Parts: sequence; C-alpha cells; structure tokens
Amino acid sequence: MVREMFWVSGMAIFAAACSDGPPAPDGTEIVRNGVVMAEDAATASDVADATATGPGTAFGLTADQIDDAELVDGSDAELGEIEHLLIGADGAVVGLIAEIGETDRDVQVPLTGLRAVKRGGDWDLVTTMTAEQLLALPNEDAPLAAGVTVRR
Repeated sequence: MVREMFWVSGMAIFAAACSDGPPAPDGTEIVRNGVVMAEDAATASDVADATATGPGTAFGLTADQIDDAELVDGSDAELGEIEHLLIGADGAVVGLIAEIGETDRDVQVPLTGLRAVKRGGDWDLVTTMTAEQLLALPNEDAPLAAGVTVRR
C-alpha cells in the first residue's frame, strides 16, 4: 500500500513537471531573437520576421518594418509614428525620424532605449522616453552626424 501511494505521488509530480502550466496573463511578453513580442503573436513566421540582419536593419527588423512601426511608451500609449530612418555610412540604421503626437513635429530619435514589440500583425517600437523628452530631441532638419543620410 505504501509503495503504491509512493508510485502514485511520483506519477503526479512527473505529470505536473511535464505540463505547460497555466496560461500566461494577458499582456505578457516574450523575447525571441532579441525582440520582445506579445505572447499571442509568437508564431514561426513572427520569429522569422524578427531575424533580419545586415545593412538597413535594426532590432532584427527590416527597414520597411521599422518604417511602418508606431512609437509607443511602456504602457502602450502611442507617442508618434516613424516617418524615416537615419542610415549610417555602412548602411546600418542608426536612428529614426518620428512625428511626435499631434504636434506635426518630426524629431531625430536615437536607437538607444528602444525595443521592438510585435502586437498582432504589427510592430511597435517601445521607448523609455516621455513625449516631453521626445519633443526636446533635435528637429528632423537639424544637422546629422557625418556620413548619416535620411531614408525617406
């Protein structure tokens, strides 16, 4: 009898360890290839989308994917839209031009502090900056670093 109870207990522990566990809460994000994606969007095609490398890429995304992205804060509030990319002499994306809110003001946004997040079929770029900090960045027409061009 004791041996049977020990066996049943062992099987219950084994079954619990092999289960997927409870579903993750809404809004939970996971990281694939260095890119944060909403869990419900983590399909094989999404992972493939987030593996772009080489000139004209950043965050594992292509230039076109970045150019279509929205700029949001950590609470998913929209701060602006990506208008253009800043491309370095080596072809790498080195920054962004974003229209901030309803201001019609385009500013140069550095890549520092940004991360790509997949939500549904779209990509967002999440920033650690506030709208006020973004508005304090150099205007679109401010001088660029040597060798940097704007991809429109």
